[in-house]
Amino acid sequence: MKTIKKQISVLLAVMMILCSFTAISFSASAAETTGGTITVNSNLCDSQTYNYTATNTQIEVTYYLQCDNMILNMQGGIYYDSSVLKLADTNTAKTSVPGFASGSYFVNFDLTNKALFNATNLNLYDFTTQGVFFTAVFDIVGSGDTEINLDIDVITATTANSYDELADSSDIDLVYYGDIATDKFTFAGEGKLISDASSATVYFAAPRVAPGRTVWSNVDIYYSDTTSVMKANRIHMTDTGLVINNPDGANLKTTRRGNWHVFSAELTKEQISAIDSAKYSGFVYADNYNLKTSAKFDIKMGGSIADFDGQVFLINAAVTNSEVDSYTGAWTTEQPFEPEYTATTLKFACPTQNWSGGVYFYYGDSSVITTVTKLEMTPSGQTYTVDDSLVSSLTKYVGGDWEVYTLDLTAEQVEIIDNSSVSGFCSGSSIYVKTTSTRNVFRDYNSVSDLANYTFVATNCTNTAQEKASLTGKWRWCKL
Repeated sequence: MKTIKKQISVLLAVMMILCSFTAISFSASAAETTGGTITVNSNLCDSQTYNYTATNTQIEVTYYLQCDNMILNMQGGIYYDSSVLKLADTNTAKTSVPGFASGSYFVNFDLTNKALFNATNLNLYDFTTQGVFFTAVFDIVGSGDTEINLDIDVITATTANSYDELADSSDIDLVYYGDIATDKFTFAGEGKLISDASSATVYFAAPRVAPGRTVWSNVDIYYSDTTSVMKANRIHMTDTGLVINNPDGANLKTTRRGNWHVFSAELTKEQISAIDSAKYSGFVYADNYNLKTSAKFDIKMGGSIADFDGQVFLINAAVTNSEVDSYTGAWTTEQPFEPEYTATTLKFACPTQNWSGGVYFYYGDSSVITTVTKLEMTPSGQTYTVDDSLVSSLTKYVGGDWEVYTLDLTAEQVEIIDNSSVSGFCSGSSIYVKTTSTRNVFRDYNSVSDLANYTFVATNCTNTAQEKASLTGKWRWCKL
């Protein structure tokens, strides 16, 4: 009999809601919004706060329920401040409680600062997989910090799986006027800001990623309702030819200091809406989906992507120690600028052992050494004294006076080399006597030009079994 009583209770509540129609219609006049925060609350789940700006015209709130048992009935209300928010005219009872549309349901939107609702169904509601409990769209008509609060009075589940089993079943009080059985169900709420911006141009500073001199030479914006970037929607970005300095990004072990290339995307109103509506959005290296901003990090910062029109996103941190697939960052209003490349002279101290045929400098975008560009260097006639301690990790090299080879580079060549993923030095007799092609010799520097007064000295290797072909080294002061 307990079940029958609760069904009658909910039906009476329907009548109470019907009687609570206000006699005076209320409408909020449109006002220019300057922004603030909207906190999505409920007595059944944690709060979520969203920052809105003048570009945001609406917020859609959605609450989700999952329970292993079937649902008999529910009753509650959603409360808000009408000086900031107004229920949109597009809301209907069916769209707001879609999970309860198979039974008797009612939503009263015609109240001030609230909407009340309930539903009951002897054929039962199925939320055994997560479903929408309540959703509504609000027009943003004011400014300031405000809240949307979903307060649930009753949710009754049952041990029955169908109408035929009700007679021998028991009710399960998930929620009953303040008593909440949190161990018997899960509940969650979220908001999605909607913008009316007709267009927006956003920028991304592509990191130079260790261990090579790789830049994100092909960048996409991704957005999706899942964390799978492989399945996400993509918007391709264009290399602007500009750069921006990102000193904070160099604090990461996977990125390097200096000027980062800037990519842009001109977003349409439809693209802005799609990104704003997605749960996850970020930037990804188009040629490797494992190199991306973290799906746990929202580049919209809880607002609209249009809020960052004209701004540049700079990576400055990471969620996990792996870093490469978990970047986070911030937007900046700093303006990108034209990179400056200047002519310079490159220097290399040629080892006195296991090196013959002179010296070549190589560079390119492939670690396959036979495909890169090689430039012959010139012996300067001067030497650099290498202390034995500098080469103590090598077995085939000893210290001494190593002759310095030079190469004069034009500004145009510097630009190409600065943007190459691979560069190093090799023997004139064998391209397999070289600095390793997996580690760019300029990896820790912004430009070849930064090393005008230094010479490269081979001091170590990445593979002791192939020492001569995997040399690494250090730049040492050497002003000829």
